[in-house]
Amino acid sequence: VYLAESRPDAFYQAAATGPSPFPESVTADPLPPVGPDAVVTPLQVAGETIGLLVLDGPARGAPALVATLATQAALAVQNAQRLAQELETVERLSELARLKSAFLASVSHELRTPLAAIIGFAEVLESRWDNLPEADREHFLHRMVAQGGRLRRLIENLLDSTSLETGNLRVTLSPVAIEPAIRRVADARPEGAVVTVDVAADLPEVTADEGRLEQVLTNLIDNAVKHAGSDAAEVTIAARVVDGDQVEVSVNDRGPGIDPDFLPRLFDAFTQAGESPARRQGGVGIGLHIARGIVEAMNGTIGVENNPGEGCRFWFRLPAVAA
Repeated sequence: VYLAESRPDAFYQAAATGPSPFPESVTADPLPPVGPDAVVTPLQVAGETIGLLVLDGPARGAPALVATLATQAALAVQNAQRLAQELETVERLSELARLKSAFLASVSHELRTPLAAIIGFAEVLESRWDNLPEADREHFLHRMVAQGGRLRRLIENLLDSTSLETGNLRVTLSPVAIEPAIRRVADARPEGAVVTVDVAADLPEVTADEGRLEQVLTNLIDNAVKHAGSDAAEVTIAARVVDGDQVEVSVNDRGPGIDPDFLPRLFDAFTQAGESPARRQGGVGIGLHIARGIVEAMNGTIGVENNPGEGCRFWFRLPAVAA
């Protein structure tokens, strides 16, 4: 029995008229050689040919038997295919349920962490304001602002993920100076991160949405810090002109790199590159997915250069504004 999914269309067309001696036009690979008495019969279900039954032997005088065998074989193949599809559906639904549970647990954790920090700092300030040195008050307030920003980014990413799925992500394109945007994001870096900016001189403006551009940079920096490989995450943001009319921005880290097997799913929603010891924080696995969606909405491209054991270089390119 030969199934349609693995054979050329011409193979079936050659035997579509019913039981017949094996046609010379289809004796070449991928079929094995057969004898002169071979009979080919289409396997049909509801008028659709799903394969062929090849009898290599003296079956020429038993067309009714051949037809019966073909009918039973076609039904058996159809039932097997349906079972395989149902098993695949069950596995897919099971994986979706697992991802949903993991996602809800991650979101719950990611929401609770900054909220707990904000509430804790606020309670200390409320109860001990007069007794705290001014430097401590400023430190607590700074930490509250930082945790509030983390919470805002999480909520924005969740909302944007929904917009991407529905095709409603909105961007407003205009000329944007890339260096000030990079420096603003670098100045708002996560606590404990050391961010170096390396921007080429005379960098042209890019066609982008300024707020969305900063969101992409923030997501890439957050990702680099999470996989930094040490408590003092070192991240470099660079920008340069490539191909004459594109500005490339890259975010480089010195972490352990990414498992090559994970790379095809790197920008998918709700996926994370494992729980390596290098990971400093959690996450819900949508930062890179959002970054890709935004960059593509701004007519750009995004990618990654992976160097296992040495780190990663995430990059994106946007159209430069013509001088």
